[in-house]
Amino acid sequence: MSAIQLYREKIKSLPAGERLELVKIILGDIPREAIVDFNPEWSDEDLRDAAAYSLSLVDKNIGAEENI
Repeated sequence: MSAIQLYREKIKSLPAGERLELVKIILGDIPREAIVDFNPEWSDEDLRDAAAYSLSLVDKNIGAEENI
């Protein structure tokens, strides 16, 4: 049985409180090591990547406006 099938057939019909309890159990069972390199701080590389991506969107939008 897939996760979505389990959810649809068994979990979705549970009261909200029980579903929230289930969420707490599942999340509490995931070890910290399973979280992939999460860091709320932005590195210089992250900032460069975000700026480059933002600029690429501007370039796309300007190009699209010129073709109108």
